Amino acid sequence: MVRYIAIGPVLIITLLALISRKNYSKYKKGADPLWCVSGFLHHRTPPGIKNRVRNMIRKTNVLNVSSLEESVDEFLLKLYHMLLVGIYTASIITVGVSFVPMAEKNLYVIKRPEAGESSVYVDMQLMDTADKKSENFSLEVSPKEYTDEEFEEASNAAKAYIESKILGTNASDDRITENLILPVRDENGVLRISWSSSEPDVISTYGEVSNEKIDSPVTVTLVADIKDDNHSDTYSKDVSVVSDTNMTSSEKAKASILFIEEDSRTDKELVLPHEIEDVNVVRDSGKERRDLSILFLGLIICIIPCYKMFRELREAEEKKKDELEDAYYGFVNRLTIYIGAGLSLRDAMKRAVEKEKCSYLKNEVVFSLNKIASGISESSAYMELGHSLESQEYMRLMSLLSQNLTYGNSNLIRLLDSEVQQSFFIKREHIKKRGEKASEKLLLPTSILLIIVIVIVMYPAFTAM
Repeated sequence: MVRYIAIGPVLIITLLALISRKNYSKYKKGADPLWCVSGFLHHRTPPGIKNRVRNMIRKTNVLNVSSLEESVDEFLLKLYHMLLVGIYTASIITVGVSFVPMAEKNLYVIKRPEAGESSVYVDMQLMDTADKKSENFSLEVSPKEYTDEEFEEASNAAKAYIESKILGTNASDDRITENLILPVRDENGVLRISWSSSEPDVISTYGEVSNEKIDSPVTVTLVADIKDDNHSDTYSKDVSVVSDTNMTSSEKAKASILFIEEDSRTDKELVLPHEIEDVNVVRDSGKERRDLSILFLGLIICIIPCYKMFRELREAEEKKKDELEDAYYGFVNRLTIYIGAGLSLRDAMKRAVEKEKCSYLKNEVVFSLNKIASGISESSAYMELGHSLESQEYMRLMSLLSQNLTYGNSNLIRLLDSEVQQSFFIKREHIKKRGEKASEKLLLPTSILLIIVIVIVMYPAFTAM
């Protein structure tokens, strides 16, 4: 069944490769037809997914419209190709493995547990060829039973075991004052032992001794019945206590299988029939589960690289945000100095990012200055710059500069000085938050070290108690 499920993706991907090779051959790399399928899937990607990827890439790179679209295409093509390779490979491996037989094993010959071991359960499927019905059946295979010779040997060992245990804390069998130990199983736990007492008021069948009301020694005969399902033997000991109807085909098959199991308990193996009258006995080798596990594992493995790609985009976005926050105080401070020195706003912006360490900020500002040089108004370019940086601080600063260009403001220097002071406090808060975050990361290893120290200190005290 799993084999046919795995063949499905192989056929679908192959068919898509043949269909898409003509129209999407520009996407293939060398002779790999999966790039054509990737182009086919990319062409049919919903706009919502493309917009989401576009926004994620835009947050981590400074790109014009055409370069941004190329990056989106490249990302989606790479993502689809990675998924297709993973699914195709996992399906091919699953199909190949499904033709590999399991280790040579006769499923109809079951090794019976040794005497004393737990029963095992054998699952099978009963298929009625007459009624075209099937039923799952679980058979309990009991442990191997003793032959006559084996039982005699085990019974003698059980008697020796009883002799070693029966007196308990009593010194001898002619002066019993404490409770006796009467085992109910032999040492291996295979044979059952039941007890009877000639004087149950003095010694119960559980070994409890009642000697409060006796004045003279009382002789009690204890008899143990040692048996399994087919054999029995007896052991006795004298001690002296002193003071101190209508069945379906499947039901018939069940009964036959149970009879075979019971009749072969002295054998090392249980041999099941392939068919009982009109009922087929089918056992599952576990091959389907193995093939399904391989397919599932392959799909999981091909998802991991895709998750890694999105995680890298997210980490790049967080890195950009942190660097922009760190750079804001220095940027607005330099900008204020240059404007106060008499430079125009455009020249001040250019000079403010010449030695800027934050590549994101520098690239965005240079990109905006290039747009101004190409004919876009300064006011619009600065507003777009604030939105591109996606930070409230930068948006507030760019809005201030844009309003100054549009409406004029003689108090620009004073407002920028106020922004410098405010940016200093913002930077201090950011540093404080990062310190708290770093402390949280150190909390777990510190707690583990504390627990280890406590264990090292307290362990000798507990062992000495």
